[in-house]
Amino acid sequence: MHAPFLKGDVMTRQGAVAHWLYIVISGQAEVSVETREGSTPIAVIESGGVFGEMGMLTGEARRATVTAITDVDCYRLDKTGFQSILRARPDLGEEVTRVLAKRNAELSRTVGQLQAAAHPPQVSDLLSKMRTFFGLNA
Repeated sequence: MHAPFLKGDVMTRQGAVAHWLYIVISGQAEVSVETREGSTPIAVIESGGVFGEMGMLTGEARRATVTAITDVDCYRLDKTGFQSILRARPDLGEEVTRVLAKRNAELSRTVGQLQAAAHPPQVSDLLSKMRTFFGLNA
């Protein structure tokens, strides 16, 4: 299904539950994550890029917000459509899984770095962890 977006449109929002993915045909979109400190851009998706795959493949809520930087044309593919493609091209499932694992690791690393920078460990937290590790809790 064709899915056009105008510059500034939120294409998908972090935390939303949706069971489809988008394939970008033209335009640019910014991927950002929300933390307690606000929104942080982490990537730009361009023509040929894909987003929303985690929600479609696992039912997980969206892990990032995607906003159109320019007018963006996409195709939206739902679970049934993707299932048909996988039946025709089973090897594609393995490739999607590799891309998914890589993106998941990158997103987790980025969010972890943002949270660590915003909330450096407190001495009391480190001390508590050290006491627990060495069995020194009284």
